[in-house]
Amino acid sequence: MESHKEWLEVLTADLVYISESEAGFEVFRFSEREPETVLSQAMDETGAAGQPVERGEPEAFFQPLTGTQDPEDPVASELAARYRELYDYISGHFRRISLFRAGLERKHIYLILQGEEDTTYVLHTEAIET
Repeated sequence: MESHKEWLEVLTADLVYISESEAGFEVFRFSEREPETVLSQAMDETGAAGQPVERGEPEAFFQPLTGTQDPEDPVASELAARYRELYDYISGHFRRISLFRAGLERKHIYLILQGEEDTTYVLHTEAIET
C-alpha cells in the first residue's frame, strides 16, 4: 500500500465504534494543515456543520477500546487487537493527533492526523451519548 489513506481504510474496514450507534469509520484526506480548518471541512463533509464542538484527548478515546473487558470473549479480544493496531499505526506515523466531538446526543467524532507531508487525514465515526 502506498498512502496513509489506504492503510487507514484497511485498518478501519468493518471496524465499529462501540456505542449505541455501532458506526463504522470514514477516512478523509485534506490538503489543509490547521486542525480547526480541517475540522470545519470534515464537519461540512459529514453533515455536522454548525454543531457544538468539544476537544478531547486521543488517548482517552482509544484507552477503553484497546483493552478487553472479558479475556474469554474472542470477539472483544479481536476488536481490542484491531484498535491497538490502528492506534499503533496512527501514533507511529503521525506527529500530531487531535480529537474533536461535535453534536449533542449524536456525536460526530473526528480524529485529525497530521504527519510530515502537507496532507491531513481525518477518521470520522459517530456515537450516541445519552
